[in-house]
Amino acid sequence: MAIFVFLKNSDGVENSIFRIAANQTVYNENKNWDDSKYDLVTVSDAEFNEVKLGNKIVKSKNGNVVTYENAVYRFHLAKDIKAVIDNKIAIAEEYVKLHPSKPMTPSVNTWINYLKSLDPNNMVTEPSAGATFNNDTLSWSDGTPLTTSIEVYATSQGQTAISELELL
Repeated sequence: MAIFVFLKNSDGVENSIFRIAANQTVYNENKNWDDSKYDLVTVSDAEFNEVKLGNKIVKSKNGNVVTYENAVYRFHLAKDIKAVIDNKIAIAEEYVKLHPSKPMTPSVNTWINYLKSLDPNNMVTEPSAGATFNNDTLSWSDGTPLTTSIEVYATSQGQTAISELELL
């Protein structure tokens, strides 16, 4: 079973998720805080994976019941994908800098290297200069957007993704 870490006494408080861990061992080996300062909720592996991959967003919790929202992705431009990737790299690099000897640091370094190898131009076909935008469907008349998270994309390429929420 996976663990979601919420801010203490955060029932009904939106966006109070702090971190996630795949299991108790990962949690115990990597956390660096006093459990009494957080609310821990055990969730299924399926729920963990949905959040890890960015398919679901944790909205709030009430006791041990977690409320989710479906995530929607639609990247039309390579520059928008690059901005997201650059942000993920910066967060992961800061983690490695602050926690060089944690057990998960080698995996985070692998994730960073993978992200740095991505070419956003190969992940999307941008709309042509003559394309028109449909406000009802939120799509262009041509081009092929990326409609998944970077984590889902990475997984589809055989890479183990790491969510920022996993950086214990």
